[in-house]
Amino acid sequence: MREYGVSEQEACIELKKQVESAWKDINHELMFSETSKFQCWFLCEVSILQG
Repeated sequence: MREYGVSEQEACIELKKQVESAWKDINHELMFSETSKFQCWFLCEVSILQG
């Protein structure tokens, strides 16, 4: 924080933005990647069976 001259609060806000952006990227990959469609289906089936 000192290196960039920002407060702790500003650093936390920026970190939260970066985390949210990363989650959006992960979710997009899970929804639209061909290889992950099988993984998602498999995980959904497993959770239903355990449910």
